Amino acid sequence: MATRKPAAKAEDKTEDNTEAAAPSGQGRAVILPSGERRIDFIKRRYYEENATRSEIAKELTELQGKTVPYQIVFAATKAKRDGEDGGDE
Repeated sequence: MATRKPAAKAEDKTEDNTEAAAPSGQGRAVILPSGERRIDFIKRRYYEENATRSEIAKELTELQGKTVPYQIVFAATKAKRDGEDGGDE
């Protein structure tokens, strides 16, 4: 009897129906239409370009074509307990 590879679940695929890349941290990286990771976009806009979290959430909603909650932006930019910035470096 031949062994079949289990079909990928819907949550294992990206919007363009390709397999999502394995992330280095928690969860799956969301890739924007520009090819940039969403987390990198958020951090660049917030820390380097001084955009507000609200502005970033609105921009992401426009870029992705679906609502991006403020909480996503906040989680990516909130200060860690020991006083570090939200960066992953």
